[in-house]
Amino acid sequence: MKKFVFFFWSYNFNRHLQNYIYSLVYPLRPMHLTSLLLIVTAVYYKCFLRALLPISSSSVAYSVIFTICYLPLWLFRCFLKYFFFSYKGFLFEKPTDLSFTTKLWGVTIFPPPKLCSCEPLLPHLPVPQLRDTVQKYLDSIQPIIDKTSKLAEQFLAREGKWLQWITKIYSLFVSNYVTNFWEKYAYLYSRNGLLINSSVAHCVSFDDTLLAVRAAHITYIETLSMLAIDQEEITPIGGGMLCSPHYRKCYATCRVPGETIDYWKIYGLSRHIIALHKGRIFKITVFDENDQICSIERLSEVYEEILNDNVETDVAERYIPALTTDKRDRWCKNRERFFLQNSVNQEALSVIESAIFVIDHPEALDAFMKSMLTGNGANRWADKTLNYTIGTNITHSIINSWLSKRCYDKYQEQKDDVDCKCLIFREFGKGRIKKGNVSPDAFMQMAIQLAYYKDQGKFALTYESASTRFYANARTETLRSVTKESCAFVRAMMDRQCSDEERLQLLLKASVVHTENNRLCMIGKGIDRHLFVLFVFSKIFGFKSLFLDYYIGQPWTLSTSQAPKMTTHLDEDADAESSWLGAAFGAVAHDGYGVCYRFAGNHSICIHTTSYHSALKTDSKRFKERLVETLNEMILLVEKN
Repeated sequence: MKKFVFFFWSYNFNRHLQNYIYSLVYPLRPMHLTSLLLIVTAVYYKCFLRALLPISSSSVAYSVIFTICYLPLWLFRCFLKYFFFSYKGFLFEKPTDLSFTTKLWGVTIFPPPKLCSCEPLLPHLPVPQLRDTVQKYLDSIQPIIDKTSKLAEQFLAREGKWLQWITKIYSLFVSNYVTNFWEKYAYLYSRNGLLINSSVAHCVSFDDTLLAVRAAHITYIETLSMLAIDQEEITPIGGGMLCSPHYRKCYATCRVPGETIDYWKIYGLSRHIIALHKGRIFKITVFDENDQICSIERLSEVYEEILNDNVETDVAERYIPALTTDKRDRWCKNRERFFLQNSVNQEALSVIESAIFVIDHPEALDAFMKSMLTGNGANRWADKTLNYTIGTNITHSIINSWLSKRCYDKYQEQKDDVDCKCLIFREFGKGRIKKGNVSPDAFMQMAIQLAYYKDQGKFALTYESASTRFYANARTETLRSVTKESCAFVRAMMDRQCSDEERLQLLLKASVVHTENNRLCMIGKGIDRHLFVLFVFSKIFGFKSLFLDYYIGQPWTLSTSQAPKMTTHLDEDADAESSWLGAAFGAVAHDGYGVCYRFAGNHSICIHTTSYHSALKTDSKRFKERLVETLNEMILLVEKN
């Protein structure tokens, strides 16, 4: 074990140093810069440069030589950061009608050598103009609530300008003025349990193989992915134009509970995974004695042995993982009491939290996807960033059975309250939508708006996640799907006197507005992250703002997201059965819906809807039926274009 720790420490240090140097000298390679330094040094000592620069100290001479060599590279990197990587004009142009600037920019893109080589060159997220943000916010809620204009004007005239000034000053000292606050207060500060409230579920199809073989394949592939991310050997998306460091939190990472706020603990490379089976917790070492990943055959044997294990467990042991489903402050206290204050349990906890990921064995699709999202209360370690379900035990001597059982029983109420319905819509996919000159995502968002109006008879604030990864250390922005144009389209569809031609024009107009708003989010001109940071600063510096308090209190009744497309290594049209079935997440508002969808190639749309049985006015099955009806109505409109 000591040999392994030393090997991984030295391996990590050398690898990270190499990657750091790569990122410092990109777009050159370290060898290129070294060669240039040697050439300039040789010229200095053998030619006229020594006469021009009569420096007695060799250390000063080497510093001057390095400056001469690196200064042009530094200037070129500044050009890349503030001009090349900051260019976003291509987002607002049609692929068939690109400007000369975009064409010139496009032919000069080349992939970086490492996953994060371009990260220092990505521009900082800009702070939007305050009046623009407030006006966009008022426009976005006007179809739903029209009583905030006075509050907004007071905000702009009083505390708003001070908060904007503070935000701009803060943005000068960080690469991204949003991310730290967003991660801290939108995620880590929440005291709710993680499953359902923060987790995202997804499922993939498998060949008809044995359970142990499936688990072995996943273990092998995910361990390879961990190594590839650590070594930055994954090809960056978009030629390095998108932020990539967040990949490092995928593996061997744990969210540690705190009384008031959680924190991340990233272990880097890890040697093992954790398997949960029939109430028992197993540690599986995935590297052999030569520090190579164990073969799939060997891993299959290990999983087969675990699956055949029929040892009975008592209540306390069986429900240990249920402790992690509790509210974060209670789990923090129980973690301290039962694990950290007992040396044996503390060591076992460390093994679990440092694992690459946690895997469990398996469950019509609705039940399976719901199981992916909620678990059963005892088959997820909620603090881990990755829990897989595929179809030496922790010591529990001082854990009271009533406590773990209480957490388990309490979570059953939450789990059973989740109403999850899945839809694999095979009537058409994005191919038929695009033929009508409509953005597939805009089409889907308009369909969700119309289905919700049919279901509830009103409009609601709608959240769609948009990416801001063109900027350093960036994550997401909120794309507000409800606009005056989307509401006009929905009303026209509900109005029997309205012609199909008028409906089509309203759909096209709403789609254009939605696509334009998405592009504005992508270039840092969204609404919500800016207002969120202003709200945080208002609390930090003691500004009383009725406008920001009103803003932060508005619920996202409809929470939506489009899951990303699969890797380009798989043609989903040629191999439809291998399509990823998408993801699901819990509805944000108790009386609302959570809708996650993805386009499986050009042939299908995978849609997963969640709500809560305890909410009297929502029903995921009913919403799914409304959505199917709406999709069929809208495609007929689009095909008239």
